[in-house]
Amino acid sequence: KLGPGFFSYFACNLDLQESMRRPLPFLTVTLTAVCLAWAAPPKRNGTSPSQRNASGILLSEVPFLFTHDSATGYIGSHDIEKGFFQTQGVELTTQLTCGARALDIRVLLDHDGAIRYHHGELLAWVSDQTLDNTLPGLVQWSQDHPTELVLLMLSHCYTRKFIGLKWEHVSCTDSRLMGAFTKQGIKAATDCSTINAWTAAEATQHATMERGGKMLVIPGEDYCLSANFDEGVNKRELVKPYVERTMQASRSGHHLFSVQAFVQQRLTVPLADSAVLNPDIVQWLTHGDILRGVNLLEINLVCASGVLISKALGAVVSESDQNTCISHCQNWCKKHGCSPVGAAAGSEILV
Repeated sequence: KLGPGFFSYFACNLDLQESMRRPLPFLTVTLTAVCLAWAAPPKRNGTSPSQRNASGILLSEVPFLFTHDSATGYIGSHDIEKGFFQTQGVELTTQLTCGARALDIRVLLDHDGAIRYHHGELLAWVSDQTLDNTLPGLVQWSQDHPTELVLLMLSHCYTRKFIGLKWEHVSCTDSRLMGAFTKQGIKAATDCSTINAWTAAEATQHATMERGGKMLVIPGEDYCLSANFDEGVNKRELVKPYVERTMQASRSGHHLFSVQAFVQQRLTVPLADSAVLNPDIVQWLTHGDILRGVNLLEINLVCASGVLISKALGAVVSESDQNTCISHCQNWCKKHGCSPVGAAAGSEILV
């Protein structure tokens, strides 16, 4: 039995094919997200040889835990808007610590030149936090977790000239937005045809930052990502049928796609539903094939079973990160009756 940090992506990339030519004992290992996608048999990824890039598995075949409306974790505990906008209980870096490997980043190029996070338009929540004062923390996290590829999915991009006046759409490929990421050392890519043709190896190489870590900003929903939004999924019992339909339609494609495994908001954000749903998602991943071949698995309330979901998808979440996640999620889990890690010790993959 090998520890979860034994295989890095590069170990898989360089040594896997050679090692697979030799007889191997029966092993139980836990792999990183990229390594899992590279090493797992085709059945797990839901792909056939005709669907695979000749040089390796595609980025769109790699599983990531994707937090929905990620920056709403910055909403304050006493903010009267939180019930209408808050989908996450912890800030961005802690979401990564809790197992997220893709973040839903929605930005507003504000009247003062700062780029802030938001949820909504006009009648919206806008963060006090800016890209300039939050991205360094994400970069540091990535440098501290060099085996983990992190995607920043940029969407819902707006600008406004004055507070309260009409917002205007701005392209998420706008150089002012992309420049805010690249000046922090984060790698960027904007050509969707290129991105969707990337193998996992090519994406990882492109995401590697000069000072270490692997982080990549990509135009997301309405650009390079098929979001699969369905506003009709407004009850908990409708989520699983939606997941089944979406996976059936999406797993054979050649593009990045998300599966929104949460109850869609009607008025307030239904976080209590995610506290119940997220443990079910763990079971879907570990005891069935409903999510076989998933790409970006999108959830609300990463504090609820986020660590277990992420591990089941193949990410490395250390004991230290688990403990940090539990600590930061304590109040949210007390309120909603959830746990980042549950009672299980983590999922293992047989190879």
